[in-house]
Amino acid sequence: MPSLLQIDVTERLANPLDDVVEQQIVRHFGVVAAEDDFSPAGILEYRPPSVDGKAENFAEIEGLLSAIKEMITKASQDRDERKQTR
Repeated sequence: MPSLLQIDVTERLANPLDDVVEQQIVRHFGVVAAEDDFSPAGILEYRPPSVDGKAENFAEIEGLLSAIKEMITKASQDRDERKQTR
């Protein structure tokens, strides 16, 4: 992922959007953590955490999301530093 983010940094520096939309861009990332079944079928049966049917550990997902956040933050800081030295 860091190499992909560096491509994004390089492309955005070569093709800045500051005067067009950059100040209005807002990015949101999320994960679906639960689904509710509101049908009147009765008591819901417990199902272990899963993503697309694959069992997951929420602690691992939290760690992965933290790592991704760090990578995006680092790439953004790199872009901002490179932008100032241009």
